[in-house]
Amino acid sequence: MVAVKPAGRVVALDAARGIAILMMAYVHMVPSGGGTFAAKVTLALEGKAAVLFFILAGMTWARMSADNPAAIYRRAALYCAIGILMHTTIWNTEVLLPLGLCLALYQVLRGKKRIGDALAILGIAATLVVPLMFNGDTAIDVIEQPGELLKSGGLFRAATFLLFTNTYPIVPWWSLVWFGCRLSRVEAMFAKPFSLVAVGCGIAAIGGFGVLLAGVVPAAIRPLTEITWTPTTLPFVLQCSGASLIIIGLAGWRERLFTFLMPLGRMSLTHYIGHILCVCIPLYRIYPEWNWPVGVGISAFAIWLVGALLLSHFWMKRFSRGPLESANHWLVSR
Repeated sequence: MVAVKPAGRVVALDAARGIAILMMAYVHMVPSGGGTFAAKVTLALEGKAAVLFFILAGMTWARMSADNPAAIYRRAALYCAIGILMHTTIWNTEVLLPLGLCLALYQVLRGKKRIGDALAILGIAATLVVPLMFNGDTAIDVIEQPGELLKSGGLFRAATFLLFTNTYPIVPWWSLVWFGCRLSRVEAMFAKPFSLVAVGCGIAAIGGFGVLLAGVVPAAIRPLTEITWTPTTLPFVLQCSGASLIIIGLAGWRERLFTFLMPLGRMSLTHYIGHILCVCIPLYRIYPEWNWPVGVGISAFAIWLVGALLLSHFWMKRFSRGPLESANHWLVSR
């Protein structure tokens, strides 16, 4: 795969983003309980799509022009606004708020690489102590409980939630964004994408090896060896980051096999919000406890997949951006 100019499209990144959308939709639609093969696939994919999105976000932002920083801050503010709206109404594990905060932080640090590197290292280091320091009682969901800010220790507990104990805590997950940013500047990877696959396998293996230590380390530090999303642990970061590199590398190494996913990836915002509104929320209305059968989830995913692929291909033949991507561009570029 030939490296392109920062302003251009990169097939591997668009295709990998399409894979991330497929993975996220599958996890959202197919329950992980029941012991069936489909449920085990959900368990295997959990967390990996989100980490892939954050790494791809960093790679994409690093290729954005720095000529209009105000537009980037407006884009970050729009992500945050949509994220807060969704979090407080229909989807309380919304990823757009932390992505918006990470985008704003990236813009601040894009010319200060040493500071960004230092913060990323500290973010990864935090995964070694946060599981031992914080728990659910330490933090408050400042978005859903703004009144808690007025109580004693409210600001500290709110900061704890946003930085350390949220589903997407800024401190460790920012490191994924910065990793993607730094990775995108290694142009050699576009010439030898298979090297990404090899590196990804190594990183994922290291993350998996940490789990083997669970039986021999003292119980007090055993949480550090577990692969858990919340709190975000180091084995989780390593395993999911390794899987992300494998996917990006495969998308570049066997580009022709994944080209059909490019339109899906270029409409990732549309499909992310669309699958929540059109599939997940209706399922929740029918099954309020999120306990729909695996078969229902597989059927819903299959129908969504066919519709999403057809919509993406027809839309991108006529327009340069997806529906929500176009609205986003219009709002932030004015």
